[in-house]
Amino acid sequence: MVAACEKFLPFLIEKAVLGARASGNPRVFIPLHKGVDGAMSREQYLKFYWPTLRELMRALIAEGLYPCPFFEGEYSTRLDIIKDIPPGKVCYKFESVDMGKAREVLGEEICLRGGVPASLLVTATPESVRERVRRLIDKAAKRGAFIMDSSSALDDARPENVRALFEAAREYGRY
Repeated sequence: MVAACEKFLPFLIEKAVLGARASGNPRVFIPLHKGVDGAMSREQYLKFYWPTLRELMRALIAEGLYPCPFFEGEYSTRLDIIKDIPPGKVCYKFESVDMGKAREVLGEEICLRGGVPASLLVTATPESVRERVRRLIDKAAKRGAFIMDSSSALDDARPENVRALFEAAREYGRY
């Protein structure tokens, strides 16, 4: 399995670099579906998943690109592992992580993105969304390096809640 990951890595790097160069966009989106806390043990993650992902991100950074992985699902037990990346060179989007804890573990040098659950945007009131945004900025965006965003797609979000998210981000997100 490790040999297969190592064999596939140069192909991933080449395709990501070519795509970024062709688009002129230095940000490289990396959707991650199976590295969540419940998918494999910590030992398996450290052996089979993280080394390839880390090397992919380091190679992209060496090419002047900006990796933007989307950690789908719960990643709380992986935060100390994914911190092992050059500071100021990535933006980590999380679907289901306490962003205050992520900021504490990952530090100020890794840009965080997300933090507003899609379920909140679908079912809550605009006042609840505003309060979530205010608390999120207080916990995760003290010195910047934070992008306010929904944790996943906005397909079923109530328009008034999306408006509340943007208005609250503008109001509370000043540095």
